[in-house]
Amino acid sequence: LFSSIENCQANDNSMGSSNANNYVAGIHSHTGDIVNCTCNNNNGGEFGMGVWKDPVALGFEFDANDYRIVNCTFNSNSGYGFNAIAPFGPGQGNVDQAQFINSTFNNNGRESSGDAAGISYVPFDQNLTDVVIKGCVINGTFADAGDAAGINIPNASNVVIEDTIVNHTSAEGTGHGILFYTVNSSKIIRTQLHENQDIGVEIQGDNDTIALIECVAMFNDIGFDFATSS
Repeated sequence: LFSSIENCQANDNSMGSSNANNYVAGIHSHTGDIVNCTCNNNNGGEFGMGVWKDPVALGFEFDANDYRIVNCTFNSNSGYGFNAIAPFGPGQGNVDQAQFINSTFNNNGRESSGDAAGISYVPFDQNLTDVVIKGCVINGTFADAGDAAGINIPNASNVVIEDTIVNHTSAEGTGHGILFYTVNSSKIIRTQLHENQDIGVEIQGDNDTIALIECVAMFNDIGFDFATSS
């Protein structure tokens, strides 16, 4: 089932419960495009998200495929600007053919325990292919009691990040601009990574054929880091 959400606002949704199985999202969807929308200041439960693309629901298996996020803003959500995998546990479906175009992800993060990201694909057992992030700005992602990444991409192939800016990631743990974990046949092109707490781009895990082309990383602790296990 394909859907499109256009010219909508999904802001200021909240939940007071701290139950670990309760989450708040501006938009919760299995597939479809989101165009010219705002998803700001969604928080509550364990954490909040601007958009939650969920391939797992109530024990059934779904694929979250072929969707676009275009000209949207995801600001000040309490955990993730965008999260593509159900946070309840390991995924069961495939996630592919996603495009993030000309969108902003600002000041998304957690003041309580746990990790955070502007754009996130977790957990690590997911099959992720054909992702494009182009012309986006990810700024000020933070985790006051965990790790944070502007963009977190694990176990993926054919990922292209192009003409994107990732700045000012901070964390109690490690603050990454972009984190690739076990990624192959992927490129980061003309992307700027400035003033991220620890690392501009970190390559971890078992990777193959990664290209960094015409990128600039300034005022990070480390600009580009290739882990010894990579």
